[in-house]
Amino acid sequence: MWEWRSVAGRVSVRVSPLTQVPAFVGASPVYIAATEFTTSGGCRYLGYCSPADPQESLDYTQPVILTASGPLALWNERENRLAFEDLVKALGVPLSELFPMQVNCLVASAEGSYAVLIAGA
Repeated sequence: MWEWRSVAGRVSVRVSPLTQVPAFVGASPVYIAATEFTTSGGCRYLGYCSPADPQESLDYTQPVILTASGPLALWNERENRLAFEDLVKALGVPLSELFPMQVNCLVASAEGSYAVLIAGA
């Protein structure tokens, strides 16, 4: 798990010694935790998300798959929707083999475990 913090315009990221993601409160740091993604085709990928509140939606938890060509966000911030085209292109599999996709944070949070099944298109 990593701690992301922004103070006076300076961003710092460091490995956190915590074993559980604390609840997000005000200006507290954001924690980024290891996450496993399992596609409908059975492929597994590793990545990360920010699971401070497991009840929040994808635009808040911001799950990201790590690929050989770099990080791949599941949520398209500009278009406020799932990044279907980016996922298909980067992972090289058809949409039908990606979704539904199970997302499981591998680190528990103070609010519970973050796990979500993304239905897809």
